[in-house]
Amino acid sequence: MTDVAIRPYRIEVPEAELEELRERLGRTRWPAEVQGVGWSRGVPVGYLKELADHWRSAYDWREHEARLNRLPQFTTTVDGANLHFAHVRSPEPQAIPLLLIHGWPGSMVEFLEVIGPLTDPAGHGGDPADVGAFVGPLVGRAAPDRVLGVHANALVTFPSGDSAELDGLTDAEQQRLARLQHFQDEMMGYAHIQGTRPQTLAYALDDSPAGQLAWIVEKFKEWTDPSAELPEDAVDRDHLLTNVSVAVRRLAERDHNVVHWSEFERGGHFAAMEAPEFLVGDVRAFFRGLRPA
Repeated sequence: MTDVAIRPYRIEVPEAELEELRERLGRTRWPAEVQGVGWSRGVPVGYLKELADHWRSAYDWREHEARLNRLPQFTTTVDGANLHFAHVRSPEPQAIPLLLIHGWPGSMVEFLEVIGPLTDPAGHGGDPADVGAFVGPLVGRAAPDRVLGVHANALVTFPSGDSAELDGLTDAEQQRLARLQHFQDEMMGYAHIQGTRPQTLAYALDDSPAGQLAWIVEKFKEWTDPSAELPEDAVDRDHLLTNVSVAVRRLAERDHNVVHWSEFERGGHFAAMEAPEFLVGDVRAFFRGLRPA
């Protein structure tokens, strides 16, 4: 019989596990590297050493654990997998239910800066009259009579192979297409490994905190605002560690019913962490136009 019960949950990491984490980080075996290659071959050893030392000696997990536990959290079982989520109710009686879906390598930590403004706009200087790029549209298609709208900050779409659909692209759209090609040619290694041999990779990531850190911080370097020299220039360093502990409009409209499109001067894949004020404003604007009369 399927267990569909929803169980209250609190994050309570035993002190012994935190001590083991610090001990493991302190005796990490660091590899050699070719000098002068920067990030072109992956995360530089010097940078990761410094970040791992901060994680071991300066980062306060208990402070961030307490912040997470201020959210009402629960677990349930879906298709045999344990699902962890937070359910934050709005004080507004006419609030629109909003499902925030994170991607990889994200977690609910990604949304800490936007949960308050979206659930309690009046308490954060907003107007109470408002409200994963792959999963979100599927939810909308699976239950169109119950989903008011889908807002995605990374609506990834790919060319079909028909050259005609690329005719007349603007210079900005051509640049995005080039970035997509670069991503496919140079930055897809993680996806191939995770998609084909996840269990083999799991041994290294689960056994080595430094390995887990390198695997994830590389994505924060590559997917955050391109103007940021280091990941922590785009996302707070401790926020990043708590999380560890492109679309072309014409192609998007080919696959989705696009009724709202926004572009901002800064931010990247982790918009809720990099530019929460832009994301909150855009979500409010999107659902304001869909609110039933």
